[in-house]
Amino acid sequence: MSGEVNLQAREKMAFTDKLLDEYEATSKLPVLSPPGDDEEIQSYLNMDRESIEKLTPKQSISIAYRLGSFSVYFQRLYNREKARVTWAETELHKSVAAVINDYDKFMKFDVKVAVIARENTYVSSVMDILRYAKQRTDRLEYVASSLKSLENTLLNNARLKENNNE
Repeated sequence: MSGEVNLQAREKMAFTDKLLDEYEATSKLPVLSPPGDDEEIQSYLNMDRESIEKLTPKQSISIAYRLGSFSVYFQRLYNREKARVTWAETELHKSVAAVINDYDKFMKFDVKVAVIARENTYVSSVMDILRYAKQRTDRLEYVASSLKSLENTLLNNARLKENNNE
């Protein structure tokens, strides 16, 4: 039974993902896919100062554009995980609402939910989804802005070289 309940929570989340994907499609956002391969992004992320200084303005602008593309990709991954966190938190609250007041009023909400999860496999499954989605958002949280910062560094490098006629 617990495997079936776990599947039920995952199916609900997958349905929500599908609805959000359809929304993105009607908003004319392209299908989410990496703009390049691992090697490409790694080469940009591992450039040392000397390599950056050797770039021509045109090369700097080209790499900056690619970093911007990766930034958009990682921001969309982050947004996707944030949507899952929102879904799981909402689902968790709905799932425990009927029984939450059966527990000691001085017990913290999180502790009540944990106790309910021990007794309710669906709540436990939603908590697992929530925990995993939060871990993924934690890993992705600043990636897009960090890539954007690198993009700006390269654009500034290009401007500086153009102003100095290099």
